[in-house]
Amino acid sequence: MSKPNESGNYGIIGNVTAKAVAVGTGASAVVNEHAPMSRADFDAALSVLRDQIAALQLPEQSRQVLHQDVAKIEQMAGEKPELKPAVSDVLKGLVDKLKLVGVFLQAAAGFQEPIKKLAAWFHIPLPF
Repeated sequence: MSKPNESGNYGIIGNVTAKAVAVGTGASAVVNEHAPMSRADFDAALSVLRDQIAALQLPEQSRQVLHQDVAKIEQMAGEKPELKPAVSDVLKGLVDKLKLVGVFLQAAAGFQEPIKKLAAWFHIPLPF
């Protein structure tokens, strides 16, 4: 065992088959697994998100900014789920803008579920 501020030798001995491995002090690993999603599921999540945004009592300009983020996400999507790290910034920006207008995703299940589905489509781990 090493003392604080001294280097330690952490290792794994043997064969390891895992989706994630974290070794060492303060190490962590996160695995987000989702069932395969169809394009119809993705489109449905976009639709729910648009409906939720439309239902917010916001000035039209604020609503348009949120809808622009949803449009960017739709444009970045292909026909099949794939990793697109750039979408992480757009999703994070959308969540941040929702927070600015007082929508907290933990309390607003109408937003939480479609955003989780959109992140899953792009294979983006949560929280992004």
